[in-house]
Amino acid sequence: MKNTIKNIAMTALTAATLTSVSANDNQYRILGSYSEDLNNNFTSRTTFGIAPDGSYDGAPIPLKGQFLETFRAYDVFQESNGKDMNYIPLGIRLPKFSIGGIESKVLAFGSLGDIAGIGLESEHKLSEKDVLTLNAEMKDDKSSRLGLGLSHQLTSNLNLGVGYDNVNSGNTQFNQYFVNGVLDLSKRTSIGLAFVTRDNLKNTDYSVGAFLVTSGNKDQWGTFSDARLDWKSNSDEKNITWESYFSQNPSTDKNGATWSIGRGVNGDDTFNPSILPLSVSRFETIAPYDRSFGGLTFDSRGSFNTKTEAGSISTGISYSSPKPINNQKFGVTLEERHAFSKSGDSDYFEPQAIWRIKSGKHYWGPSLGVSIPISGKDNITTLKGVFLYTF
Repeated sequence: MKNTIKNIAMTALTAATLTSVSANDNQYRILGSYSEDLNNNFTSRTTFGIAPDGSYDGAPIPLKGQFLETFRAYDVFQESNGKDMNYIPLGIRLPKFSIGGIESKVLAFGSLGDIAGIGLESEHKLSEKDVLTLNAEMKDDKSSRLGLGLSHQLTSNLNLGVGYDNVNSGNTQFNQYFVNGVLDLSKRTSIGLAFVTRDNLKNTDYSVGAFLVTSGNKDQWGTFSDARLDWKSNSDEKNITWESYFSQNPSTDKNGATWSIGRGVNGDDTFNPSILPLSVSRFETIAPYDRSFGGLTFDSRGSFNTKTEAGSISTGISYSSPKPINNQKFGVTLEERHAFSKSGDSDYFEPQAIWRIKSGKHYWGPSLGVSIPISGKDNITTLKGVFLYTF
């Protein structure tokens, strides 16, 4: 019965995709990525996406918010320590519709293979100031998630949100309570803050997240920074993560920053407690050179755990060509990462490069990256390659 329901749901997803695609002028994207270390642990991923014309614009990732893709699917194959895993996340954004004057949109997603299940997230515009979000997910292993959220535009420059999720995943069951706010300080600058608690039978986990974003244009510099602090009620352990980018002609604006303090599936938000691997909403890794539409970017990222006294700090500089040269664009990042723990420190040199070629509506090109140990006990070199084609 369970497999029958899942097959019917996946058939409905496919039919809805074909209906939506046939009704629009679309672009298509194929992206393949492969990473492997010298211990032969690897991840291979092939991505196929469909979006309205003009959505991709030659970028392999969502620079301002998301691509707003109609459909996306991954084929993921991983091998780690001799164990294999293969699964296919897929999802579709259904066309907007209205019932009783309430405008709604639905994100349907699921996964096949070693991770199998299905989920829905729907947004309902109750008024010009209020949006209700509903979440439901289930997996073949009987894991489930049910949730709801409400955002309210309190003033012209302040939005407040609350949310609740019940998650039952294997031996873990918890209730997540969420509140956040986004304040526009000016037309260019916004800040956001979120506070989250997760209650289970043993303890309560707490999280605080924040962001600052300043957008700009060709002649301006802007910044995007976010940070998160996690701790537990029954432990002194704390975990801190952060990232900061200072970019010429910055690609990230408020729409591309609010994920860092959200709980939704649709933006692959930081505090989204989804039990399924996401597809159409998944943010793919944004390389530092893509933080600028053309020019320089300086970045700093890091993490630290107070219990293990372990963490890392990365600093780097990037450049992306502001204008195509013979219909080609280039980007390069040079980073140094310092990893530290009680057992010792390690340093890595991590360069990345991208080459994109435009031919009419078509974009294609490879990107390559490598993590090379230059000091310390760790001697694992990791290679990563990505190839993009949009048409």
